[in-house]
Amino acid sequence: MPMSTVGKSADAMRKKGFTLFELLVVMALLAVVAGLVVPQLDMNFGGTGVEAVQKFLRGSVDRCRMQAQLGRTDVVLRFHQNSLSIDGSKEPLRFPPSARFKELVFPSEKESEETRLVFNRQGITSTTIVRVEIGSTMYSFLVSPVIQRVDYRKGTARFDDFMD
Repeated sequence: MPMSTVGKSADAMRKKGFTLFELLVVMALLAVVAGLVVPQLDMNFGGTGVEAVQKFLRGSVDRCRMQAQLGRTDVVLRFHQNSLSIDGSKEPLRFPPSARFKELVFPSEKESEETRLVFNRQGITSTTIVRVEIGSTMYSFLVSPVIQRVDYRKGTARFDDFMD
């Protein structure tokens, strides 16, 4: 005797659908890919001026934040004269051609030779000023854990100079 079509279609529907877990995994993978691709696109079309460096730093910081949050692990962003590197990435991220990294400045009074930012698993890093020479002019870029944008000032600005 043939089986009821009601029971058959319920089984078929269960086998054809996706579970919530499968959907979440796919969404997480898409977010990782977007986090790796979008900052790269944004950084490559910026030109050579201060706005290009601002976009470059913003994209790099956003990428580290997302990578730390999705991986639930610390992510280290290292600064080199002409590039940045993210621990675990194979390719360095190159500054726009006329830009050269000079130093990181932290809120503490002590001088530091530190050339890295550490993003914790929530994607938070310490407030930092990144000094970059563009052409022959120095610029100071503020990276803040609270404000998710990168501001800049011409010259060797201090933290007080960003309070306006």
